[in-house]
Amino acid sequence: MLKLPAYTTIYILTHESIEYPLQEWLQPHSNRRAGDELASYYAAERFGWQRVKVPVYFEGGNVLVGDDFFLLGANYAVDTCLHLSEQLLSDKGLKLKKAITELYQQYLDKDRILYLVGSTLQLPAEQKRRFTRNGEEWEELLYMRNKEGSVQPVFHIDMFLTLAGRNENGKYRVLVGDPRMASDLLHNKYAALATPEAFDEIAALLTRLKFEVIRNPLPLVYVDDEQRRVRKWYYATYNNALVEVRSAQERTVWLPSYGHGNWPELQRTDEENKAIWEQLGFRVILLGDFHPFAAFAGSVHCIKKYVEREEAKG
Repeated sequence: MLKLPAYTTIYILTHESIEYPLQEWLQPHSNRRAGDELASYYAAERFGWQRVKVPVYFEGGNVLVGDDFFLLGANYAVDTCLHLSEQLLSDKGLKLKKAITELYQQYLDKDRILYLVGSTLQLPAEQKRRFTRNGEEWEELLYMRNKEGSVQPVFHIDMFLTLAGRNENGKYRVLVGDPRMASDLLHNKYAALATPEAFDEIAALLTRLKFEVIRNPLPLVYVDDEQRRVRKWYYATYNNALVEVRSAQERTVWLPSYGHGNWPELQRTDEENKAIWEQLGFRVILLGDFHPFAAFAGSVHCIKKYVEREEAKG
C-alpha cells in the first residue's frame, strides 16, 4: 500500500456492520471467491455500470489486455465451448475456434484482436504423491489448480505472462516466465516438475504472433506443513506484477519479492527480474515477501482490480 503512487484510489466493498474494524486491517490472502457474483452486483450499482450476463467464461487473471489486443488463456475457451449451446456454436457454419473467438470479441471487446494462449502438449493435472522426508512419509501437492485436460501450464496466464508496453520500434513486449532459467540461476533441478517445454511453446507462439518476447526467471518452490506432513509446490511468480506505462519516459513496475524466510537464495531471482525490467526502461519498485500469497496461487496482480483507466498523455 505504501509503495503505491499518491494518485491511487482504492475501493473496498464491505458490509456496513464491519466498516469500522475494516479500517484497521486489510483483506487476507485467502479468498474463496464465493461472493464474486454478489460483489459485482454492488460494484455495478455503486459506479453506475450496466451488469450483464454473457455466454462466455473468463476470470481476470486469465485475461491480459493490451492497447489493440487481448490475450485469453485457452482453458477458458475450452470451458466456454463445453457450456455453449449448439445453436451458438453452429451459427453461420463457423468453425469452432472462429466461433469462440468471435464470441469473446463480441462480449468482451469488439475493437481488440483476441489471441488464445495455450500449449499443444499433454499437461499434468493437479496431483498428490508420496515421498520420504527425514525418515517420515510425507505427501506433496504438484501442479496446483491444474484441471484434467488443461492446455495451460498454470491455471491463470497472469502467473507467467506480463505485458510490458511497446518498444521503440512499436513492437509489443511480453515477458514469459521460464522455470528452466530460474533453476539454472539457483542450481537446482526443480524445473523438471514445471513442464518448462510448455512455457517455451507459448513463448514461441507469441513470437510467431509478432510480439517481442523476453524470458524471465520463474522459480518453482515449496512450503512444508510440518504438522500435516504436506509439501505444496508453487511458483514464486514475478510475472504476476503491476505494470504502469504513463508515457514512453514514465514506466513503473511493482514486483513481488521472494528472497525471504526459508528461501534467501531467491534474492538472486529477485535481482535478476529487477534487472530485466530496468533494461526495458522501467522504474522498479520491489515489494515485500509475497510467499504467503504465492503459496495460495496468487501474487500482486491477483489482489487488485482495475476500476477505471485514463489514457496516457505525452
